[in-house]
Amino acid sequence: MKNAKRALSLLLSFLLVLGACAAGITVSAEDPVYEIDSYTKLKEFASLVNGGQTGLNAKLTADITATDKKWVPIGNPHNEYTGTFDGGGHSVKNLSNTELSDEIYRNGLFGVIGSSDEGKPGGKVMNVGVVNADFIKTYDSGGIAGENHGTVENCFVSGLLSISGIYQAGGVVGFNAGTVSDCYNSGSGSITSDGNAGGVAGSNHGTVSDCYNSGSGSITSDSNAGGVVGYNALGTVSDCYNSGSGS
Repeated sequence: MKNAKRALSLLLSFLLVLGACAAGITVSAEDPVYEIDSYTKLKEFASLVNGGQTGLNAKLTADITATDKKWVPIGNPHNEYTGTFDGGGHSVKNLSNTELSDEIYRNGLFGVIGSSDEGKPGGKVMNVGVVNADFIKTYDSGGIAGENHGTVENCFVSGLLSISGIYQAGGVVGFNAGTVSDCYNSGSGSITSDGNAGGVAGSNHGTVSDCYNSGSGSITSDSNAGGVVGYNALGTVSDCYNSGSGS
C-alpha cells in the first residue's frame, strides 16, 4: 500500500511538472515551486490557480512590470489561493485591470487568499511588493489582496495607487480575516470605498500586527476610514502606526 501511494504521489508530481513546463514556468520536480521572472509567467500562474490548482507554490526570481491593463488576480471566491507565494524581495509594478471586460469581484495582486482546511495550511503570501496599482472598483480591493483568510507577511505597497472597493479597500488588504504582519503602505494615490477604507486594511476580522501606513494619498469612505484599519470587527491590531499625511 505504501509503495502504491508513493507511486501515485510521484505520478502527480510528474504531471504537475509537465503542466508547468507547458505553461512555460520553471518548476522543481522534487518540491514543485513555480519560478516566475516575467509578467507573462505571472499571468500563466494566475490562470492555473484560477482554473482550480489552488495549492500551487511559487517564487518570484525577478522584479516584474505589467505590460497590459488586463490583470486577473490570483485566486477568487471560487478558487481561493492556498499555496505559498514567496516574492523573494521582488516587486510587481504597474498592475491594472482597468481594461478588462469581465467583472472582478476581489482585486489585488491576489483576489482571495484561502484559509486552512482539514489540517491543510492556508494560503501564504510573503516578501513581495506592489508598486503603482490601479484597480477598478469592486467588492474588496487591496494592493496585495482583495480578501485574506490566510497569511500576508513582509509585504509592501508603494508608488502611485488607485485602489477602490464597494465594500472594503485597503492599501495592503481590503478584507482581512487572517493574519497580516510586517507590512506597510507608502503609496501616494487614493484608497476609497463605499464601505470601509484603511491604509493597511479596509476591514479587519483577524490579526494585523507590526504594520504601518505612511502613504500620502487620501483614504476616504462613506462609512469608516482609518490610517491603519478602517473598521476593526472583533479583530486584533497591535504594534501598528499611521504617519500618512493624506489620511
